Amino acid sequence: MRDADVEFSFEGRGFAGHELNSCQAIGPRKVLRRRSTKRSWATALTTVVLLGCQQPAAAANLWGQLEAGPFDVGLNWVTYIDSTRVDPQSAPTTGGRPIEAAVWYPASSGKGQDRLQFVDYLRFLPELGEASQGQAFQKWLAEAISGDASAVERGTLEQILESPMRARRNASPAPGAFPLVLWTMRHGTVVAQSVLCEYLASHGYVVAAARFAGPALPRPWALKTEQEKQATFATHLRDLGFALDSLEKEPNIDGSRVAIMTWSYAAELALRMQLEHANVRLVIGLSSNPLSPAGLYQGTNAASYLDAEKLTVPYVVMTERIAPNGQERTAPTILAQSAAESYFVVFPDLAHGSFNFVEGMLPGVWGIERVQAWSRGGAIAQTGYETISRSVRAFLDYFLAAGTAPKQLDRSWKKELPPGFVTVTQYR
Repeated sequence: MRDADVEFSFEGRGFAGHELNSCQAIGPRKVLRRRSTKRSWATALTTVVLLGCQQPAAAANLWGQLEAGPFDVGLNWVTYIDSTRVDPQSAPTTGGRPIEAAVWYPASSGKGQDRLQFVDYLRFLPELGEASQGQAFQKWLAEAISGDASAVERGTLEQILESPMRARRNASPAPGAFPLVLWTMRHGTVVAQSVLCEYLASHGYVVAAARFAGPALPRPWALKTEQEKQATFATHLRDLGFALDSLEKEPNIDGSRVAIMTWSYAAELALRMQLEHANVRLVIGLSSNPLSPAGLYQGTNAASYLDAEKLTVPYVVMTERIAPNGQERTAPTILAQSAAESYFVVFPDLAHGSFNFVEGMLPGVWGIERVQAWSRGGAIAQTGYETISRSVRAFLDYFLAAGTAPKQLDRSWKKELPPGFVTVTQYR
């Protein structure tokens, strides 16, 4: 398979096909201007109403067997205003272009504070939002898991939605400054990667997913012309860069230790962020190839940015073996020429959907066999996402650990796996 074939798109229902536009912010919220960060979200959290916080009598542990770290988990929703850019729809009230970010962070003890339920993450979705009722959430979740609103029993859906998560609203940030993991802009990340984000925050990382606070820009395959694709990509890139510049000023973020993470079709942004921001020290792709010479937004123009000498930070590309189009995934050829230690990690028995929680681990936790055509059900789905999460944490610990003492990559996450479950190829 050629590197150019690594990127692909989907049509239909689920995270690959839902129209996930920008949504109204739910969660601790604060509007900040870039020129003034004296009242940081990390020190001045505000109250928000999240519906449906009663805990069910019997709720599943949506984390499965993932091990919680030493920190509680806080979740905040922040809006930064880019006053250097004018957005016609929001400028009259904001004075610039608003960029929202969901931010998970290491928190001090959350005793006495309610945990979020999984349904609270769905309230971030624009097609649902605060006003939605239980039936709308159930329909959306069933379609996201299986592509069919009737494929998952109502009782199961209710229990999933009511299941408690680890994040707590209004949680006090833990003392110290922590590395930042910033997702590239991909619709649905707040829901689809909620467990991974909480897991990393409990182990000492601030994790953020940013987006434009107004109407969502079209997804790449919905754009008609190359000019529209290039313009949309440029806007995403500038929005994400502004989000990074703003987040790194927060007192609980160590702006010198930043990782960019991408999944699915949002890969192109990761390479450009690494090239344009010197504080990015690691790039991780989950079923997503940041080093493809052809992209959904940039087309073959993406190849013009592939220069091995400029790949000065580690790249970790994790993928299934067989893509949804039936072709085999192969390592980007440029990895062998890159200037930094990098890795190509293959999970032969997983599928594209295995790399997000809703299409991957969730069906595994609940024993749901009917899943999207590009995913896997059953026990392997849970094992797969748990292993992906642990491996992401291992690479983050290895490359972003503080200090200069010699260290080795922790491979303990592989010890209990069946032979051949994952292969790891190191470059340099």
